[in-house]
Amino acid sequence: MIGRCHRQSHPAFKYYGQRGITVCERWRTSYEAFLADMGEAPAGLWLDRIDGARSYEPGNCRWVTPKESARNRAKTGPRINPNSLRQRAIAAGLPYQRVFQRIRAGWTEAEALTV
Repeated sequence: MIGRCHRQSHPAFKYYGQRGITVCERWRTSYEAFLADMGEAPAGLWLDRIDGARSYEPGNCRWVTPKESARNRAKTGPRINPNSLRQRAIAAGLPYQRVFQRIRAGWTEAEALTV
């Protein structure tokens, strides 16, 4: 986390530090402070930023499954809020995956939500 945000030589720096993502001073200087704020990583979960445009800091981090983390990645395609899209797909009587794939293929959301 610290390397990819603060070391230009890190392979992932361009996705984090170069975009202005940092680790708050409290966590960067004290692992004990990080543990106090976040606790130990639960088995099988990864650290994730709630708002991907903000830094690693208390209030913007959570523990998620790898699958949840993958859905939250900036480079996975169009930024779609899966929860609200899922709700709209259900309301339209369509499978969420079908609507999602249509949008990924370039359809507008309105087109994707038609039967």
